[in-house]
Amino acid sequence: MGSCNPIQLTGDDLNRIFRLLCGKGYIRNLKENLRALKREMDDLKAIEAEVKNKVAREEAQHQQRLEAVKVWLTRVESIDTRFNDLLSTSPVELKKLCLCGLCSKSVCSSYKYGKKVFLLLKEVKKLKSEGNFKEVTEPVLRSVVEERPTGPTIGQETMLGEAWKRLMEDGVGIIGLHGMGGVGKTTLFKNIHNKFTEMAGRFDVVIWVVVSQGATISKLQEDIAQKLNLGGTNKSESDKAIDIHRVLKGKRFVLMLDDIWEKVDLEAIGVPFPTRENGCKVAFTTREVCGRMGDHEPMKVDCLGQEEAWELFKSKVGDYTLSRDPAIVEHAKKFSYDSLAGEHIKSCFLYCALFPEDKEELIEYWICEGFIKEDQSYKRAVNKGYEVLGTLIRANLLTEQSNSRRGVVMHDVVREMALWIASDFGKQKETFLVQAGVGLHEMPKVKDWRAVRRMSLMKNELKKITCGSKCSELTTLLLRNTHLKNLSGEFIGSMQKLVVLDLSRNIDIGRYRSWPPCSILTCRAQLVEGAAALGASTSSTDNDLYRVGFEAYITISTELANCINYLGIVGFEEKPFNMSSLLSMENLRELHVSSHVSAIDTYIKCRGSSCFTNLSVVTMFRCHGIKDLTWLLFSPNLTRLEIFEGELEEIINKEKATNLTGTTPFQKLEHLVLRNLPELESIYWSPLPFPSLRHIGVYDCPKLRKLPFDATSVPRLGGFKINMYPREQKTELEWENEDTKHRFLPFIRWVLSY
Repeated sequence: MGSCNPIQLTGDDLNRIFRLLCGKGYIRNLKENLRALKREMDDLKAIEAEVKNKVAREEAQHQQRLEAVKVWLTRVESIDTRFNDLLSTSPVELKKLCLCGLCSKSVCSSYKYGKKVFLLLKEVKKLKSEGNFKEVTEPVLRSVVEERPTGPTIGQETMLGEAWKRLMEDGVGIIGLHGMGGVGKTTLFKNIHNKFTEMAGRFDVVIWVVVSQGATISKLQEDIAQKLNLGGTNKSESDKAIDIHRVLKGKRFVLMLDDIWEKVDLEAIGVPFPTRENGCKVAFTTREVCGRMGDHEPMKVDCLGQEEAWELFKSKVGDYTLSRDPAIVEHAKKFSYDSLAGEHIKSCFLYCALFPEDKEELIEYWICEGFIKEDQSYKRAVNKGYEVLGTLIRANLLTEQSNSRRGVVMHDVVREMALWIASDFGKQKETFLVQAGVGLHEMPKVKDWRAVRRMSLMKNELKKITCGSKCSELTTLLLRNTHLKNLSGEFIGSMQKLVVLDLSRNIDIGRYRSWPPCSILTCRAQLVEGAAALGASTSSTDNDLYRVGFEAYITISTELANCINYLGIVGFEEKPFNMSSLLSMENLRELHVSSHVSAIDTYIKCRGSSCFTNLSVVTMFRCHGIKDLTWLLFSPNLTRLEIFEGELEEIINKEKATNLTGTTPFQKLEHLVLRNLPELESIYWSPLPFPSLRHIGVYDCPKLRKLPFDATSVPRLGGFKINMYPREQKTELEWENEDTKHRFLPFIRWVLSY
């Protein structure tokens, strides 16, 4: 019969076994751990119920639960099952305990069970801490791509393929398509967008946003939020950015921005920047801002060739219709013109065929010609002019210049149509005579000069005009940049009805002082630096002289000086311009100074403190060398002041203004715009009252740290705004006191660009 050999254990051996069994307290603490596990599970189940209720409420509002919430709820469900299993066997395991729970009749079984209870308790506590979710759901993204209606890509198939291939390259995060207005960028862009329907699974969401001119960060955020099913339209821009970023940061998205006019700040909107790592894409169409958006290899969308354009036209009209009425092409061109509401708008449009491109010049010409009436005020007439421009642009008869907001261009096809209409549908082709930039060296051959009403010979090599023909009906003559040196007296004298005469950018014309005496009654002259004296004997009531250049002084008659309302000064590169030369222009209302004016003599000796009583608008552009504009103290009715790109250090100099006691500037100022003035430090040395001020724009003026405000400066803040760029300009502002800061800080708006 077998026998057992007793095992001899020392005291040290027993101590080691006891520490192994009791060190973690799996047996010794089993009762307490079970009680703690029940409490923690009750708490966890309560948290689970709260999370589920919150999820249910938000899912009813078209939200979807976060992936982290899904995982957490699954783990809670799993741990609940394990807890119930342990709990069901607890009575049996507790009966195995002995010695007041310090040991067990079945040590191995109790050890394993106690360890499971201990580890489960630890896991439950961890799940409890993880269940404190700030957000439990996110917006339900719409379908990845919603196909957009679009026309055929006639002539753009190759461009479509190249653009799509480049956009899908792994290393490309941003791509821009640029080209002139109406060239087909949006049609091409829509077809690119629709190709994403073939890319199921690669991207989580494709967002289409039409940006257009004047779009704000808030508007772009709202459009993106709508696609992402984000609410909170009343939130601040920063809060909206946080919401958008939260949703998109974990997504592989495509953002398509159609028709952007200036740089779009993705960070300010809340859009994560596309990288190779996140695989996201940003695509956009524009006329010029590709580089500023981060695409330094933009793709240009060119006009269709003649054949492709004709195919597109036929696809819209139909071959049968064209065969029945071949003249439909000209009538199709004329349709947009016929749709213009009002004869004055049609006249303004036809005038554009003469080639002027600057918006302000066009409007001034229209007013001078009488297309826009100046019955009430010049300002209202100008506003009406901008309304007309907007109408023509929306009708696609004009296009805004891609490199300047100040200019418009007319497509060659539209210009041909305008000249065809202006010449009585081709019957009197010499009524509107336009031969600009065609290399003329002499006057064009004209059968009947008396039939000519308007003539544009800009950008030619005429040098001399000695035409003996009578131009008795001529009302507009544009001779800008024709290298003119002389005009015959007979030619000038024959133009009895002349309203607009543009002789600007003819530098050499001023070297000839043989200007003939003439009696042009309503002539708006345009000259540049070096122009000879206009010794006209005039009784003009037109009151317009625009862009006149003087040598060192004005030698026009007093009568003509009194008639000048609007004056532009350009091109003074060699001689300083003395403001005292303008003192005889008592009716001057607008003054525009531009292009490297070397100096302005601000020590004006005048008869009173209101030399420029009627002056209301002053614009200074690239006037390098001008350090201050203290002479503005003599303009009590100034309503608009705009200063761009110069070396200006202060607007009103304290030392120069010391002797002008009792003069408080800017009492009627409504708009003040300061752009790209790196040396500007001061507008005025102390706070001023601004009873009429509505808007201030400060853009890239890094040294301007203080505005001349105190808490009472602007009494009416309804509609008042301060625009600033860059963002740091706002944060670095200094204030007169805390009351001033609290009053004006809410009205400062940081702009995307300017």
